[in-house]
Amino acid sequence: MPSIPTGIVYVDVSQYKNISEIPGLMFSVTKYASTYGSDYIPSGTCTEVTINSITSSNSNVKLSSTSASLTLNQTDTKTFTFSGAVPAAGSRLESTITINVTANASNGGSDISHPQFKLVVSAYDKSALRTSVTRAITACRQAWFYSGGWEIYQRDLENAVAVLNNPVSTQDAINEANENLNESIAWLEYKSADFAKLHQLYSVATSLNPFDYQDFSAVTKVLNTINYSQGMLQQSLVDETCDNLRAAIDGLKPAQSKISIRCLDVSGNTISTNGTMVVNGEEVTGSLLSTDVIVGNVGEKVLIEVPEIIGYTSTDTKKLVTITHEGSVVNFTYTPNTYRVIFNANGGQVSPTTAYVTYGQTYTDLPTPTREGYLFAGWYNKLSGGMVVNDTTKVTTSYYRTLYAHWDEDPDYQTESVDVGASAAGLIKDGKVTNFINTLISLLDKVVNFVLLKLLGISK
Repeated sequence: MPSIPTGIVYVDVSQYKNISEIPGLMFSVTKYASTYGSDYIPSGTCTEVTINSITSSNSNVKLSSTSASLTLNQTDTKTFTFSGAVPAAGSRLESTITINVTANASNGGSDISHPQFKLVVSAYDKSALRTSVTRAITACRQAWFYSGGWEIYQRDLENAVAVLNNPVSTQDAINEANENLNESIAWLEYKSADFAKLHQLYSVATSLNPFDYQDFSAVTKVLNTINYSQGMLQQSLVDETCDNLRAAIDGLKPAQSKISIRCLDVSGNTISTNGTMVVNGEEVTGSLLSTDVIVGNVGEKVLIEVPEIIGYTSTDTKKLVTITHEGSVVNFTYTPNTYRVIFNANGGQVSPTTAYVTYGQTYTDLPTPTREGYLFAGWYNKLSGGMVVNDTTKVTTSYYRTLYAHWDEDPDYQTESVDVGASAAGLIKDGKVTNFINTLISLLDKVVNFVLLKLLGISK
């Protein structure tokens, strides 16, 4: 009696769900001629065999036909197929198939035995390994991309392909091959991308003072995205970061601050004015010069001209100032102008005849002129009429270059009586000089005053 032959079928559960789907999984029964004999039918004993039944020892393995009394002639062959669920991955499905036969009794054949064979279905799942191998192959990796791990990757990929193509691979071997392949992919070290340009821009960006610009956030945002672990396959990302950083730097706008201009007197007090001043060529009207500013970019150098202030003179020169974050203050020191005033006694006598007054101050220490027969009525800005000028009048740029004495006749003034004879009797009346004499004296005063003004170079 021969040993029972065993047929092992390896099935990928990711491809087949039923053993009937497995290509080529079948068996055939052929009647042996009496002249040949066989392990089951002795030679010369019979020429016809009847198959009573075919049985499976495992109910999970079913046959396409199990009916009895299938008669096979000498040249007939009968094929049978299997069905049944494929077992879970990593498990086996086994069944012993028995062919129950009898020989034609009229021809003898009492020594016929019943053929048997064992069917083994070993299941595994190669889906994960198949996916890993497919991805690795389609990635088209090249050795020159990597600085490390290439040899291990090649070894594990070749082993994974071999296990995938081996129909008798065990589930443990499949799982190990898949794990090794994925690990070797993860450990591949790409050659570094070219960071030369990015390094240069990084140095420029980090050398800048954020406070020198209105908004530095765009540069900071790009700096935070720099990833120096990027490999050569990610060069496009590195180049994109370079472009973004360059654009952010080019888009920076300088921060602005101001230079305050203060005009001070020699005591350090702010000069007030109600007129017009000139700051850097532009007329500005205001009350306090300390409010005047120049706005510009931080770090910018500004050449500031000395402001012109009516009534004042500064010994300072133009100043070159750098605008800072905190703002700058530029001080210019001034002294008030002084002016020469001439005193016109207007027929009287005065000493001194000239004086100097200071802008913004009052006309102090005005002299008091004298004139015989008259009372001094004050200094005026005109020979006749005009405005009075006294020690409460402030000196302005439209100061009065000449002050004129105004007079009132002295009602108590008396002339001395003299004996001038009959020819003079008609000129004196009640002890006073007649109108003729007064008129003559007035004319003489005007002539003297005119000559004096001409000598001083002053015209009315």
